[in-house]
Amino acid sequence: MSIGAVQRRVIAALLALVSPLVGGTGVASSLGGSLGLSGNAQYARVAYCPGNSCEVFYLRGKDARATLEVFAAAYFYGVSEFVELRRFQDEEPPEWVASALSRYGQVCAQTWARTAAQCVATYLATSRPIQGRFVHFEEGRRIVVPFAPAQTIGRARHDA
Repeated sequence: MSIGAVQRRVIAALLALVSPLVGGTGVASSLGGSLGLSGNAQYARVAYCPGNSCEVFYLRGKDARATLEVFAAAYFYGVSEFVELRRFQDEEPPEWVASALSRYGQVCAQTWARTAAQCVATYLATSRPIQGRFVHFEEGRRIVVPFAPAQTIGRARHDA
């Protein structure tokens, strides 16, 4: 089996572990079908895998799934630097993103969607124990790099 085939199988297996973020709302299709969320009220995981790399987030604790849904909407709209998300980020936010951001209207100004998304992602990353992982392939090996989302958000491009 070729290295590319192995990479595709690992990515497919990772995505198979997570269901579409919000069924029937077009969320996965608006992100190229590469987004998934799994878990329950006490543990959740969201992964965005547009190719041979992924951004994966985990959260344990009260309301984990609901919190991670909002974090994912804010992070992927306002922070993530995946090239595949540029078009999505440059457009007006879809309803599922706008709805998620509006839940934090008293914490984050809602004047500009990208700025609001960055604020909500930062707020959740600093107030909840969200863990992040970059997963990618290098010379046929799966590489997993843990990161602190709050630190990553601080380095994100701010071209809202």
